[in-house]
Amino acid sequence: MPGVELTHVPVGAIEEITEQAVEIGALVIVIHGETISEPVEPGTNLIASKCKHVDILAHPGLVTKEVAENCKKNDIFLEITSNNAHSITNGHIVDIGRKAKANFIQNTDTHRPSDMLNYDEGKRILLSSGLTIEEAEKVLQKNTRDFLTKIYNKI
Repeated sequence: MPGVELTHVPVGAIEEITEQAVEIGALVIVIHGETISEPVEPGTNLIASKCKHVDILAHPGLVTKEVAENCKKNDIFLEITSNNAHSITNGHIVDIGRKAKANFIQNTDTHRPSDMLNYDEGKRILLSSGLTIEEAEKVLQKNTRDFLTKIYNKI
């Protein structure tokens, strides 16, 4: 499944670069959000949340109500990450995203094999982020299927 995570893209270029990624065959487009541990240009979350080609807003940090609402409206998943540096704001992301009824997806931000999680580890991350057991199961089951269906429908 071809995809790309776009990181440190100037805000004014997000729309154009995501369009180019689609043109060369990317089925999954992830935007590196405004995590507090690795800053990107302010406004990245807002522009990404409005972009029709974005599938996941990864590690969005101190996400705002407007961004979460845009993600809901534009079928963009908010990432709940297991990455130690980025996960500091998972609870905030859950709080704001839940109020907006945004969809969450659990992701590892894997950079090496040891970053990979099994199902139970992923569930533990979701629960520690403030999701209920039912919400965590929804993220791991329904939301994952919905995400894969969204990508499949692009083919």
